[in-house]
Amino acid sequence: IDKQAIESEIEQCQKQLGGAESLARQLDQWTEDRSLQETEALSTARGLLAGLQSTQQRADDLLALERSMLHAHTEGLSRRFSTLAAEFGLQGRFVAADTERPFQLVDANGEAYTVLEIVLGDLACALAREQEANQHSGFVILDCPREADMSTQLYHQLLATLAAPGFNATQIILTTTTPPPVPLQDDERCVLRLNRDSEDGLLLKTRIAR
Repeated sequence: IDKQAIESEIEQCQKQLGGAESLARQLDQWTEDRSLQETEALSTARGLLAGLQSTQQRADDLLALERSMLHAHTEGLSRRFSTLAAEFGLQGRFVAADTERPFQLVDANGEAYTVLEIVLGDLACALAREQEANQHSGFVILDCPREADMSTQLYHQLLATLAAPGFNATQIILTTTTPPPVPLQDDERCVLRLNRDSEDGLLLKTRIAR
């Protein structure tokens, strides 16, 4: 279901409902005095009001559907983040109302865990793309998470998580200055090994003077 299409239709419904109150008052006034003959304008208004009430119901139904979709998406993100956090022996939760820190590792303090929160949040969103229809690009870059005071244990667990099945439809690039654990060093997914011992080991194959 296209969320943007739903929001657009709700907006159109709200515009159409702008004159419903005035029409309802006119009809009430006419109903109070049965001696007045129903004019063509009031007859037209009665039909229009019925249409607007139908539009109102449609808008309410669309709004309920959007809220249901949002709830399901939020629950899905929270579940995926919690599952990823559990692989590190941690408890995780997704708090949609917290715009600064929506993904949270409970009782895990320190810079390393702050970085881990962000990384696992990115991965949870990537997993959501594989299991739901959303607008995630399916492309994630993790730039040297090891350098942000992440312990060797957390770093190795992160690589093991990425190497496990589950991200089949997502392209993930992770850069690091720390070699991966031995079981992953010869993995075919380690596609680019750089070193500064020779120019051939440099990314641009040449040393750039400052």
